Amino acid sequence: MNTLKLMLGVLFTLMLGTTACAQETQREVSDETKARIEQYFQKLDLNEDQKPKFEEITIKYAKQMKVLRDDTSKSRYEKYKTLKTIQGNKDKEMKALLTKDQYKVYKEAQAEMREEFKSRAKAQRN
Repeated sequence: MNTLKLMLGVLFTLMLGTTACAQETQREVSDETKARIEQYFQKLDLNEDQKPKFEEITIKYAKQMKVLRDDTSKSRYEKYKTLKTIQGNKDKEMKALLTKDQYKVYKEAQAEMREEFKSRAKAQRN
């Protein structure tokens, strides 16, 4: 049971980190996602060539995460496995786009968001 809770926590944390709470339509991105992308632009000190590519990657995987989140036909474990695949693919693309230092900052920011989500989830359970 604890393993299931841990897996669910990781699943939702990664979903938040990946999607940045994105709820976009086919052509539109939510204000929250745009704000999160802008924060990454500043944190990572992206150059003008990196910015559109970073945004494209983020939106592409946010859409995949939304589809996964809305899919009621998969078990939690199946969703978790799919989530790990999506996250791995996104990380590969980000690693190719970002410098070594930028990628390190990116991963640290994801870890911070994960911890933030865990603490909010824990507070809601209590």
